[in-house]
Amino acid sequence: MRSIVFIVVDTLRADHLGCYGYHRSTSPFLDTLAEQSSVLDACYSTSNFTAPAFTSLFTSTYPYYHGNFFFNKQIANSPIKECLDAHRFDTHAIVTFGFFKNLLSRIWGGLEVVTETRSFDFSKELTGAVSDGAIEWLERWDGDRPFCLFLHYRGGHAPYRLPAEYETLFDSTDPDDIDQEIVEVFFPQHIERPKPKKKGERTFPRKHQLVNAMNTGRRKVNKATRQWIIDKYDASIKCTDDNVARVFESLKSHDRYRDTIFAVFSDHGEELWDHGQFGHADVHLYEEVIRTVGIIHDPLRTEAVRKAEPISHIQVMPSLMRLAGVRALPKQLVSFDFTTDMERKSSIDQPNLVFCIGPHKAAVRQGNLKLIEASPCHYLSKVKRLRSVLRILWMGELRRELYDLGIDPREKDNLANQSTQLRPLSSLLKQHIRVTKRRSDILDSGFKLSAAEQEKLEEELRSLGYL
Repeated sequence: MRSIVFIVVDTLRADHLGCYGYHRSTSPFLDTLAEQSSVLDACYSTSNFTAPAFTSLFTSTYPYYHGNFFFNKQIANSPIKECLDAHRFDTHAIVTFGFFKNLLSRIWGGLEVVTETRSFDFSKELTGAVSDGAIEWLERWDGDRPFCLFLHYRGGHAPYRLPAEYETLFDSTDPDDIDQEIVEVFFPQHIERPKPKKKGERTFPRKHQLVNAMNTGRRKVNKATRQWIIDKYDASIKCTDDNVARVFESLKSHDRYRDTIFAVFSDHGEELWDHGQFGHADVHLYEEVIRTVGIIHDPLRTEAVRKAEPISHIQVMPSLMRLAGVRALPKQLVSFDFTTDMERKSSIDQPNLVFCIGPHKAAVRQGNLKLIEASPCHYLSKVKRLRSVLRILWMGELRRELYDLGIDPREKDNLANQSTQLRPLSSLLKQHIRVTKRRSDILDSGFKLSAAEQEKLEEELRSLGYL
């Protein structure tokens, strides 16, 4: 049995890496790794933000199965962990933020949250702290069992906190042309937790409010400021790339290197005004938000392979386990394994269906065709569903969108008037939503955070701009 290093970089869109065609040198290590790996060209998140995306990764279920659209829920059961345990894997995780304890503490063995052990929420060295923890764990691991080490990096998630050597790495705009309020919120420089100036004041700038104003047209963002944000986003990728390289070099010196699958994915992407908005977790399910990185390096098979077939995140862990030598996948995971087609460089004749469920919309892709429809998630409360409908209407997003990604990868030409192509996909999407009922054993419905834990979680989410 072989080991697995499973890395997930937050908010990393595929097309900002050189190995996916980007013009900047944001990812020299991953680009080199891709030349010796299998690269998934159409790898899709199951949602457009972290909580449901990670729950899907670690349960191999779509959001309408697991029902988790929140950060304060806890996964109680997963066929992934059951299979790893059955094959005696030593599981460990080194992650950035405390909400991963809610998601993973009952299904993943050892778990280090670096913001609690060696860093803090808004540290500029947070990315390096994850690599430090991973390297230390690899150096002291001397077990005779295979291991599965999960690492989470914050990647290009705003606000951008960068070590000094990356702060201006890709800057390309005149500082005088940049909106200084946006600089304060997106690129904070304080090194200690800010103190409220008055009772009840938030301890972090309200990024959530600012982004909401930007995305609803109430706050204009000039071209220079938009480019400045892209520059910082790209610098964050380069910082992450360098630190992932550190882990890989440490692994190469390890006795188990040739017996270890090294996989790098992202949980979702980030819209950078490609379709008029910034960020993720809002109404859009375009490629820049839901298409993710997928690089799988097997030291025993170092030829470059590009896989064009659409792949869902629910297939990732079963496939990595199969590559590691697990031959007896649980029945519900067998059909998710895509490794039997890894050597083929083009799509198979019967392309996979992949679905993506956001809080406001849902999407399906089959072959090159992709459909996006307004569909407020029914796991939201009635009040939140009503707010979702009002938001869709307010933003002018109540429309169907159909794209042929083979000829229109940037999703600019809406083909929704071609009903002969739209209707079958729409039926498949509605069927997916209708028949995928939540599995009651996946989430612990009775799980409650203590008051202190809830306060800590809310502070983390405010620092990331979710609240």
